[in-house]
Amino acid sequence: MKNILTLLGIIGLAWLVVVAYGIIYFEVSYILSPEYYTKNFFIEYGFCERRNCDPDNPQLDVAMIGFMMTWWMGLITGIVMALLALILRSTHAIFRATRKALVRMISVVAVAGLVGLSAGFLYLSDDTIPSRLPSGLSSPQDYIAVGNMHNFSFIGGIIGLMFGIGYLVRKRKRVHKDDAEYPLFAEHSHDAGGEEE
Repeated sequence: MKNILTLLGIIGLAWLVVVAYGIIYFEVSYILSPEYYTKNFFIEYGFCERRNCDPDNPQLDVAMIGFMMTWWMGLITGIVMALLALILRSTHAIFRATRKALVRMISVVAVAGLVGLSAGFLYLSDDTIPSRLPSGLSSPQDYIAVGNMHNFSFIGGIIGLMFGIGYLVRKRKRVHKDDAEYPLFAEHSHDAGGEEE
């Protein structure tokens, strides 16, 4: 029962962190380029039936889009990290390792998004990107930069998850190594709920 509760706790923690970051991220991207939503996401996700729509509460709609775009990623992240972290010797060590793995993941995603945004502003324009832009853009450069930020963030999410998983895998290997080299200590640690550094 304790392992099940710990498993659910890790999944819930990862889900909340990923979804919260996603909502904040999409709110920021809306501030940077409202047109990316009024001419793209609001229509794609069914909040508007036409381009150049003017929703009553755009921030709420943006938050809902952020939720729809990240809830599944948070669930996958939580399940994977929970299964990897349960090998650690105490509940405290499990949650601490999960928090560190999530920090690594979110950091990679944030850096990737900033790189994509910067590259969009510095190197891309409506003359250089191959995709067709919506007509009537008042700030095409902002639209392009935010689109590039989304692309980089998606890639960063995959890489960030791999970084988080890699951290937990290293923790697992350290536990297995300690158990093999110091079996009496390992048995005592498991029985006493010892903490894994």
